[in-house]
Amino acid sequence: MKIGEKRHIGDGVYVEYDGYHVVLKANSSDIPTDTIHLDAGVQIALRNILVEILPGKQEETIDESESPKWKPLPDYGDLFAIKDFMRSYESGYFTNYDGHGFLATSEQMSDIGVSPSTMREHADRKEFTHVMWFNK
Repeated sequence: MKIGEKRHIGDGVYVEYDGYHVVLKANSSDIPTDTIHLDAGVQIALRNILVEILPGKQEETIDESESPKWKPLPDYGDLFAIKDFMRSYESGYFTNYDGHGFLATSEQMSDIGVSPSTMREHADRKEFTHVMWFNK
């Protein structure tokens, strides 16, 4: 990312780099916003930009093919089969702003966060059969 460049990184979030500061904005205008909530896809995009502008830090990036860390399913939230979760998202039942989720199986939850719009990025990961969803 070049100094002075503004870039849309997804879900209505823009990043700007002045050579020293990384500025996040919830719109493309110069009017500041108070709070920005980053979904999983935007977090990944932001991480990639930070790696790009911080020379010598590439060795610290996260390998997304790493094995996930697992923990038992919590007593709260909603467990959805991935197919049902995607069908609900495509029919408008979920949006990225409704909450957050983690890839899961029927018995345990991973540490890999997802939002409805980023589910397709994980379609080839056969170890996941469910999404553990938490409404805001």
